[in-house]
Amino acid sequence: MFSRPFSQRSKSSTSSLERALKRLSISTQQTDIDAPVDVVGSLGLTLLFQPSEPLIDFIFVHGLGGGSRKTWALSKEPLHYWPQEWLPRDPPFKNVRIHTFGYASKWAEIKSSTLNVHDFAKSLVAAIQDSPHMGTGQRTPLVLIGHSMGGLVIKKAYIIAREDPLYNALGERFHTMIFLGTPHRGSGLATALNYSLKSVLMPYGSKAYVDDLKDDSIMLQLINDGFRHVSGNLQLPSFYEAVETQIGPTSSLIVSRESAVLGYPNEYSALINANHRGICKFHSPSDPNYLTIRNALASITKDIVSDIYHQKREEQQKQLRILEKYLGISEDDLTAYEERQIEGSCEWLTFSKTYCDWRDGHAPLKAVFWVNGQPGSGKSFIATHVINSLGDLNMDTSYFFIRHGDKSSSTLESCLRSLAFQMALMNFNVREEISAMQQNEIHLDRDEPRALWRMLFVSGIFRASFQRTQYWVIDGLNECSNKSALFPLLAKLDSRVPLRIFITSRTTPTIQKGFSQLQNVAIETASPENTLGDIKLYVKKKVEELHIDRIEYRHKITSTIIEKSEGCFLWVVLVLEELESAFSESEIGLILKEVPVGMDPLYARTLEGMSQASRGKPLAKAILMWSTCATRALTLEELEAALRIQTKDRSIFALEKFISSTCGNLVYVDRYKKVRMIHQTAKEFLLRDDLDSEFAIRGRDAHSALADTCLHYLICNEMKAPRNRKLLTPTEQRIKKRSLFADYACTSFSDHLRSADTASDSYMVLLDKFFRSNVLSWIEVAAAKGTLSPLILTAKNLRGFLESRKKHAGPIGKHYQLVAEWSTDLGRIAAKFGRHLLESPTVIYWLIPSFCPLESPVKVQFGSSRGGFSVAGLSNTVWNDRLACNTYGSEQARSTACSDKHFAVGLSSGIIHLYFQDTCQEARVLKQSGRRDPAKLMAFDTSGGLLLCAGVRSIRLWNTTNGAELWSSTLSIPPVAVLFSDGDTMVISISIQNAITIRDVSTGKIISSTTQQNPFETQQLGFRRPIDRAAISLVHNLVSVVYRGLPIAIYTMDNNEFLGSCARVEEVREGRGDTALLSMIFNPNPELNLIAALYLDGDLALYDTMELELVTLVNGADAKSLAASPAGRTLATGDAGGVIQIYDFETLRLLYRIVAADQSIRSMSFSTDSMRLLDVRGTHSNIWEPSVLVREIATESESVSDTYPVDPKPVGNRELYEKGDITAVATHPTENVIFGGIGDGSFPPNTRNVCYPFARG
Repeated sequence: MFSRPFSQRSKSSTSSLERALKRLSISTQQTDIDAPVDVVGSLGLTLLFQPSEPLIDFIFVHGLGGGSRKTWALSKEPLHYWPQEWLPRDPPFKNVRIHTFGYASKWAEIKSSTLNVHDFAKSLVAAIQDSPHMGTGQRTPLVLIGHSMGGLVIKKAYIIAREDPLYNALGERFHTMIFLGTPHRGSGLATALNYSLKSVLMPYGSKAYVDDLKDDSIMLQLINDGFRHVSGNLQLPSFYEAVETQIGPTSSLIVSRESAVLGYPNEYSALINANHRGICKFHSPSDPNYLTIRNALASITKDIVSDIYHQKREEQQKQLRILEKYLGISEDDLTAYEERQIEGSCEWLTFSKTYCDWRDGHAPLKAVFWVNGQPGSGKSFIATHVINSLGDLNMDTSYFFIRHGDKSSSTLESCLRSLAFQMALMNFNVREEISAMQQNEIHLDRDEPRALWRMLFVSGIFRASFQRTQYWVIDGLNECSNKSALFPLLAKLDSRVPLRIFITSRTTPTIQKGFSQLQNVAIETASPENTLGDIKLYVKKKVEELHIDRIEYRHKITSTIIEKSEGCFLWVVLVLEELESAFSESEIGLILKEVPVGMDPLYARTLEGMSQASRGKPLAKAILMWSTCATRALTLEELEAALRIQTKDRSIFALEKFISSTCGNLVYVDRYKKVRMIHQTAKEFLLRDDLDSEFAIRGRDAHSALADTCLHYLICNEMKAPRNRKLLTPTEQRIKKRSLFADYACTSFSDHLRSADTASDSYMVLLDKFFRSNVLSWIEVAAAKGTLSPLILTAKNLRGFLESRKKHAGPIGKHYQLVAEWSTDLGRIAAKFGRHLLESPTVIYWLIPSFCPLESPVKVQFGSSRGGFSVAGLSNTVWNDRLACNTYGSEQARSTACSDKHFAVGLSSGIIHLYFQDTCQEARVLKQSGRRDPAKLMAFDTSGGLLLCAGVRSIRLWNTTNGAELWSSTLSIPPVAVLFSDGDTMVISISIQNAITIRDVSTGKIISSTTQQNPFETQQLGFRRPIDRAAISLVHNLVSVVYRGLPIAIYTMDNNEFLGSCARVEEVREGRGDTALLSMIFNPNPELNLIAALYLDGDLALYDTMELELVTLVNGADAKSLAASPAGRTLATGDAGGVIQIYDFETLRLLYRIVAADQSIRSMSFSTDSMRLLDVRGTHSNIWEPSVLVREIATESESVSDTYPVDPKPVGNRELYEKGDITAVATHPTENVIFGGIGDGSFPPNTRNVCYPFARG
């Protein structure tokens, strides 16, 4: 069990529970009122509530004549069944699993019964032992609650568990027994009842268990004697009845206080002001009798959880740190919004039928709830209320507040990471899934939302077993920098995942379009009519806090504010904050008279007030600059350090006080001491080009100032690298000694530089100094944070900066050249040495520079660092795009596929070689059983644990973990495309006869097979043509096929509807012939409706699959194979001469060219992180890492476009690859030489190069 690091409320109150039950009753009333209710309850153990992470088990055991439900419910109304309806929704019991136990105790039956308390106790013990939730292997403490005779049953059950060796482990788990009116010493009424049962006047049979309740019962004596000796370690709360029970014309106590109390040292007792039946039935959660029982249960639960926490504290904190580092989460804060929560607010939403149906699952097709509203309408206030209302019902709720301009909380990736972290805190199964991902070395260092969603959720968290519905609350979607990426993810959300998502945002065209594409959305608007009641409640409460004596004046203030608010909640908040600084009625009256209507006039008035200050204005302007343009919110300490560098004033004091008194409520300091803008509208106002104020923020000037501040820090002595390896201290220690501003300067300097004034020469001088001095320590800082994204993004921003600078100065000069070269080196270092850097960041000083190309600046400047390695024999003067090469003797390589952990190469013999993605080392060889069949087509499932391979005669499924062939199926017709379905539950293939066959992934058995009709056949042709090529896009629900000599035919995947054809010229659409098509591929980005096609005559065409129109055409591409990066940004082609060309997928703009050996490329695949490209040609495979692929994973704001050279860059040469690469090395045991060999088994032809001298360092 983990403590939640977020500020979600943990306090509970009966009033909040009652409000929650009131909201719940709305949903309950909508169910079938005539539905049968089992008033008594079932026999045996019944699970009432299964939390996401059970730490304790409650077991309720009824008494004589009761039932597993009847005893604990005042009526048949569902909400009166308190163990099932009240406790699970009470936060103290969020980790408690709740059961009831029923047994045959109905005394008013004709049949006699020989069953006694011992029999019932044995049945209870056996049921617990055999329970899948509490049985063997479980360690949860047990708390048993027994009413009347049920108390005797649980006592005897404990005695049995302690005495019987079979149940010893179970007996040790008994923690507490709560007795409600238990006749420990018998009940006088039991004798009368037993006499009546034996009377000829009553038609009821005798019951042995009734005999057990008599004062002189032997069973009671045995239980009490046995229990006294074994109960010393138990907590024993006992409650006794204080009200007599009406029995016919008389009334009396069924169980007296003397009988209901044991008198043990470890017992505490209390009375319940109810009769024997009412001691466990209650009207509402505020019933004093219920509170007595509930508080006792809560106290016991707190003690147990506290013990568990202290026992596992160190382990849990370690796991928490691992989770935080693996997921890269940032904190969130509800406090600012919780302070505005007023009881009774937002009931227009939470009491609505639409909301209740969404929350309780009565609208299963409405998994998403969207609340939209105008700026300042209180959407964050609403989101906070929803979080708390779900918390009142003890729902598993994760949330995220998106803040524009803050890189740590403005991207979809940061949102998904935070939600995953919170789910892991609440759910053991989720933690297990994430732990398995770590053990399987699945890296989450990519900031691309679809890749993160696939790896973290689809292949991880969503595979966990969920006992309860999971809730996400996402506030401010409009402020997300890549918000459009969310909607395709939600559209593909598996309906079997119990997830409900609440989203607030402004109404923008992008968001409206996104929600319109979803089929599972409930929509509500935070209109002035809806939020007016909330504003009234808030204003009334805040005005009362002004301590104005005259009631009529308070009413006047309230009505004036509400009248001027025009439904803008933010306006109300700011005006009330201003009123708090007024100390007389005249001041209040002046404020109310002068305060304008609307946010912009209010902000303008605030700036006018700031302009009247006699001092502090430059500092206030600098604070506004950092608050509006920083890539994330800075802490007070970070901001103070930044301001000292920027203003060159080393005596800035009491910054928080200065902000609150000088910045006019535009800026505030949150509970985490982070400095934030009051609202996104305030930031937008300050950045307006037409704002006439000395405090107006001009974006380019502000970014220039911030970039200058960051660079001045990065070149300071604090960031200097150790002079010698022997002086090196642990990375963490050195980072802690640096300024608190160091983290921000390291991660954000290039973002500001990209948006700065590029005409200034000062940045070139600063960059030159940085790259000649402290760049390695900067790389170390980035790697120590567990991500290389800063290197990749900085490389991209530097290129953009240099491109912009060309407008003012040519690409000349030593400064320009050095910065340009480092923009290449940073990407190469991340690509080639990324894993090593993340494992040990200090290798950037002593190891990596020595292995870089001879003319690279990192090698030239730092390759001879004292104490590091010295490497001789390097031949590359510049970076080589080829990372690795594997050869297969005489075997021809046919196909490729990539997963997160492996890449696969299929051979003509059917053998498949698996390699690790990170090291390119061989992991496993998969060999077919039976007749050889070429590995023609391959595909991994989402997790990478399964590999599908199809040849000419068979299709097979492999387990990549153990190398087992799971199944194979014979094919009568060769396939042209294979893949896994969404969710990886099925295998899909298309044959040359255009038959789509779906197989069960676990068995390989055919589920369905459908042949699509040739749309051109009935029009002009009299025969059936085979298809040459096919492609499938699950995200677009499309299939494309090419019949020989015909245009591309586009179908829907789900119902085989023919949508139309794509062709290069209009007449070909009509089916009158076309040049043969060699390859085609859909863009995998669901937002881009594109398909690329290669033709035999050398053309590369790009079509829009929605409009069925040609987008662009490249003549002379002359390629044979295609591959698309998983993010959909890049398209690669391979030709018969071995040349790889890399294009922008949306425009077919050529970005890069790799010229390699003169062999035809048969197949290509991108790695799942889009950073590598795998190809097969002839008898070998290659892994390429061209630096242009860094564009795939760099995250940037929407306003910054890609900046890459227009002209393609040829790299490499045929001669280099024809010689053969050295693929194996071995060191001599005593001499300082290394022996090298080529992958085909030969040695390098020049015998002088067989041995390479090296220095041991």
